[in-house]
Amino acid sequence: MADVVDKNSNNSSSSPNKKSKKWLLIIGFILTLITVSSVLGWRYYVNSNQIKLGGEIINKKIVDSYSKEISTYYKNNSLNLTESSRKKAIDDLLMHAALKEKAKKYNISISQSDFDLEMAPVYDTYGGKSQFNKFSKPEGVKNFIINNSENEIYKKKLKSKVISHKKLLIVSITVDTKFFNKLDETERLQKIQEAKQQIQKDYYPLFQKATPAKNIISKANTKIGYDYPEGYDFRAEWVGMVTKAYYFTCADTIENCFNDLPNYNLANAVKTSSKIKTLTKKGQSTDVFMSKAGFVGIIRLEDQYGENYTSWNDFLYQFNKKYSKQLKKMY
Repeated sequence: MADVVDKNSNNSSSSPNKKSKKWLLIIGFILTLITVSSVLGWRYYVNSNQIKLGGEIINKKIVDSYSKEISTYYKNNSLNLTESSRKKAIDDLLMHAALKEKAKKYNISISQSDFDLEMAPVYDTYGGKSQFNKFSKPEGVKNFIINNSENEIYKKKLKSKVISHKKLLIVSITVDTKFFNKLDETERLQKIQEAKQQIQKDYYPLFQKATPAKNIISKANTKIGYDYPEGYDFRAEWVGMVTKAYYFTCADTIENCFNDLPNYNLANAVKTSSKIKTLTKKGQSTDVFMSKAGFVGIIRLEDQYGENYTSWNDFLYQFNKKYSKQLKKMY
């Protein structure tokens, strides 16, 4: 008699194996999901509690250590700290990292000679470079001193690339001179008006017609160009009105670019900086105005360069704003 084969025998024996494999896959998937979630969660925690910028890492532990160095430095040198050591630590470290990020962007580095030159006054206080290296670390101030020195070097090297600057063409007559000051008030105001009329007549049309700067400069009594020539004799300004034409470059919103005097109100004088702020496009000119820096003049925007930061304080402020969430956790 032929053997009778149970058709369900294979299915019944393989069914538990299939179920086991299915559960193993589910468990594996769950474990993988837990692992990935844990890794991502940890990364999120770490990234939300620290800043990576310019090859530097800033976190609470680093801020703690740096804050202690600041307190030690100010105490050792009998200096008054105008803000909390923690606030200063965060600002210093963030500035350092942000500057290094910009230095990388513009391929700028600090050489040993750059560093030693900046550190020279510090070396002197310690009695030499070797003495600084020997004692600054045990004193607990070495990182603070080095970071601050590097920050100053980076600022000098990066200023023209990062801080917004305007290159200006200026035609002016200085009225704060012996020639004007020897006059009584009525005569002085009359001469100032004459100075305005002279610039209005001879130069304002040239500025409006976009006349090349070299042509404007060649027309002036004193053809300064980019800067006062060595040995420039100011005595000509003692005996009469002298028209000067020159380039001047300054940061976009620095109030003291022209040393404006707040209380200088002669002939309705205005801040030079307020006039410069109105120049937003290349080729734009001001009207003829009396400046609180003691001159009558007209200014044209020749060029502007740098990034959208008006000063280093503004630079730091923008990075504080960018990383505000992480920074809050470091106080």
